[in-house]
Amino acid sequence: MTNKTVPFSARISVEDAEFISTLAYEGAHTPSDKLRALLAETGSRYYRYYMKLFR
Repeated sequence: MTNKTVPFSARISVEDAEFISTLAYEGAHTPSDKLRALLAETGSRYYRYYMKLFR
């Protein structure tokens, strides 16, 4: 996977923004950092789940 980033914009609810602000990931301080960490964690879980299905 590449470390290159691209701009991404989305409108989210106040509740979702508050949820993202409560997340705690090592080294993730800004909402953008936290969202990237959440996506990385979700992608990793998704990959592991589907790898188990197709073994």
